[in-house]
Amino acid sequence: MKKRAMHRHEEIQTLTGALSNMEAIDYAVRCMADQNRSFSKDSFRDKLMEFRQRPIEERELDMLFGAVEVGKSGILKYTG
Repeated sequence: MKKRAMHRHEEIQTLTGALSNMEAIDYAVRCMADQNRSFSKDSFRDKLMEFRQRPIEERELDMLFGAVEVGKSGILKYTG
């Protein structure tokens, strides 16, 4: 039971961190559109960190990238 509670706590922390990054996501997507190019997960991380001025947890990055990368190709594709 304690292990499950710890896992849920980690999930809640990840969700909280990810949801606090909405402005950073907006910034990353606007940069992608302005540059008229696609982003890899690493490029997406770089743009998030550029906006946040601090590192992003890998769990948060996975959650955020998975939410916006709908093609599941590993690349955020700009189709503007």
